[in-house]
Amino acid sequence: MFRYCASSLFATLSHHHHQPLSQLNTTTNVISRLAAGGAANGKSGPGNSQCIRSLFTSPTLLAKTRKRRKRYPFFWLQDKYKAYYDENLTKGNEEFFQAFLKEKYPLAAGSSPLRKEPWDTSEQFTEGTQRIGLIAKKLGTFPQWLNTGRRILTTCLMVTDNHVIKYHSPEEYAEIGRPVDRKRYAGLGCAIVGADSRDPRQFTAEYNGLFNESGIMPKKKLSRFFITHNARIEPGTPLVVSHFRPGMFVDIYGKTIDHGRVSLRKRYRLKLGQKSHGATKSHNRIGSIGRGRKWCGPLKGRRMPGVMGAERRIAPGLKVWRINTKYNLIFVSGPGVPGEIGSYVNIMDSRMPKKTLGELKVTPPFPTATLEEQQKLDEELFDKDLHKPHEPSIVFEITEEEKKAAALAARKFGKAKTAQKLR
Repeated sequence: MFRYCASSLFATLSHHHHQPLSQLNTTTNVISRLAAGGAANGKSGPGNSQCIRSLFTSPTLLAKTRKRRKRYPFFWLQDKYKAYYDENLTKGNEEFFQAFLKEKYPLAAGSSPLRKEPWDTSEQFTEGTQRIGLIAKKLGTFPQWLNTGRRILTTCLMVTDNHVIKYHSPEEYAEIGRPVDRKRYAGLGCAIVGADSRDPRQFTAEYNGLFNESGIMPKKKLSRFFITHNARIEPGTPLVVSHFRPGMFVDIYGKTIDHGRVSLRKRYRLKLGQKSHGATKSHNRIGSIGRGRKWCGPLKGRRMPGVMGAERRIAPGLKVWRINTKYNLIFVSGPGVPGEIGSYVNIMDSRMPKKTLGELKVTPPFPTATLEEQQKLDEELFDKDLHKPHEPSIVFEITEEEKKAAALAARKFGKAKTAQKLR
């Protein structure tokens, strides 16, 4: 079908080559001439409408199936790190450079290098407001216990030296954002947050220039958060872990563990072939994947070996159980936070139904918590249902009724086990 359409198209173009180019420079002229030529010549083949439709839906003309992931950066991304050169600095020169950095960035980590008057933050939190988020490092999984004695697993995250780098108002982002983001985040501003200050010599001059407006040291990690205009924060403002409070729910965005190219057995947990009884070198093969010559190969979406992991995922609706203000630690429910240990994740207010701040009737620090406010808080903040480690251990007393019920259940279980053996 496609061969006939292509030949008809090229024949039409060659037949009218003597006409001015202005009459053939549009797709509409080409299609109209193709339809008229096919009807006049009376050639056998598919109908004109079917021919034209197949011309634009043929897999040989359309782009290939889009990849879900890229193992290389986008072409428009500038180089972040510059090539390392051994400068052979003496001890005195290195001390001079460190003194220069302290003079240029005199504030300690977590301080606020605001160069202008702070923005007006008198606006109040309302339902539907989207606050800024934080960047944290995943430290691992730790068990916690509830007041009922139940053991739960939590993931510990560390908020490391967060600062606001830049803020774009909704009007500004509507001009500079991607078309997809303009529609998806219409009416929202874009705040850029950085984490982990680093030596400027590690980065290129273009990357260091991103931090001139905020006046802070270059950051290793940058992320963006879409917020409402009433939750805007001035660039240079530090962000601390008390931005969230125990009992709130958060959404965590990160990149899953990259397992590389793996077999079908590991990727989709398939059984594959037998290990014995006539299986020769086929116990780990996937078998036939085609559907015959007529169908031109396997179906789209056929499960095949390939790259597993390295997907950007969101773990929604995780509860904040515990916060340590001294070390900027936050404990969230479950071991399912995406990413390896030591990887960066984004923590945001949850948008799941019945878990938003407006539906929970919770008034969080707005637009964010300051360093002075965090210093007034306790070192450890716990949820009301979580057992505090410094309190005495939970002791449960067994009543006589419970003992009798347990003995009766044990006798029933013993009889059932004996009957099963007799069978």
